[in-house]
Amino acid sequence: NEKCYRPYGAYYDVSVNGISSNLPFMVQGIIMVLYFSFAEAYCRSNNHKHFDYTIPYSFGLAFICEGFGSLIYHICPSQIIFQFDTLFMFVISIISVIAIYDGYSIREND
Repeated sequence: NEKCYRPYGAYYDVSVNGISSNLPFMVQGIIMVLYFSFAEAYCRSNNHKHFDYTIPYSFGLAFICEGFGSLIYHICPSQIIFQFDTLFMFVISIISVIAIYDGYSIREND
């Protein structure tokens, strides 16, 4: 997509729009990790029913890694970096299936 290509400065031939399009993944992952860490701290301090926060944390970390991998791929594309980039797409889809199943099993036991 050369129509949207915007090089950075006169010295670097790096697509700024390719890099900036991956920042929302990383920001969303950081927001998720922070949100669930505050929620976990709140629940522990008020002696609420324990909830396992590993799936939400893994979502946040997978989004951060996906954004980072895609960022690196847009800076220096190669087949190895593309494999690293797409790996976390599969991880996010697997975590989604686990989260759906986990939510279903929690509701069955209530």
